[in-house]
Amino acid sequence: NTSFNPYKQTFTLVAPDGATTFNSSLAQVQLLMNNVATQGIIYGTQCGASILMAALLLLMTRRDKRRSWVFTFNTSALVFDAIRSILQCAQLNGAFYNFYNFEAVFYTGPQVKAAQQVSVCAALFTFFTIICIEISLVLQVHIICVTMTRARRTLVTVCGIVVAAMAIGFRFALVVINADQTINIGQSSVQKLKYLNWIASSANITLVTSIAFFSLIFCTKLAYAIMSRHKLGMKQFGPMQIIFVMGCQTLIIPLIFAVITYYCVPNTQINSFVSTIVAIFLPLSGMWAS
Repeated sequence: NTSFNPYKQTFTLVAPDGATTFNSSLAQVQLLMNNVATQGIIYGTQCGASILMAALLLLMTRRDKRRSWVFTFNTSALVFDAIRSILQCAQLNGAFYNFYNFEAVFYTGPQVKAAQQVSVCAALFTFFTIICIEISLVLQVHIICVTMTRARRTLVTVCGIVVAAMAIGFRFALVVINADQTINIGQSSVQKLKYLNWIASSANITLVTSIAFFSLIFCTKLAYAIMSRHKLGMKQFGPMQIIFVMGCQTLIIPLIFAVITYYCVPNTQINSFVSTIVAIFLPLSGMWAS
């Protein structure tokens, strides 16, 4: 029968009350399987990249450099990001990704409680990662602006703190609202979901804006220094040029992932790459230069 599509056929399930029935389809099964596989690949990749970068950072950083605050926050961002990715991978085997729970909107029992705890912990570690990234960016921009006049350095630092605080503030709001939605799953109204989407979008925009702000200052200052060196006849490709290139990557690549978030398949969590990429690139430029 050419008119019959076996992959779209429906089947009947019984609700948790043991009496009510409802229909589902193989298409829904395939959708959930695709989401689990995609998210598993995304978070697994981030976990491996963060652990590898943290190991390289610890091995290749000189002992005297390990006492700096920048090193501490860069390493912490990678560790927190790896833990967050592990928790997200563990969550894929939990109650939230059980097909029956997904279809029947049935979220009760000890397995659901465990899944809620893992989900909230993953959101918290994402928040910790963002805090470490923002503080590291503020510190690095303050260091590179040390040759500026005191008034300009103070202005740049204050603006940086304000931008970082906005990104951290929106992320904190997202963590709180996400935790509330996770604990009260299945009881969300349309208005609450719209508000959650707005907060999530705002957190994404403020994070990328802060990264672009700091990277722009970073690259502008280094570009000016490179041009000054060229005028003095120092044209070799050295550490400053490497840091400039890596700074441009820190600006451009997270921006690409942030933009495609609004055009990719829903629930793939591809926007989670933004914080991971920044956490990796922050120490990578310094390692290449050294």
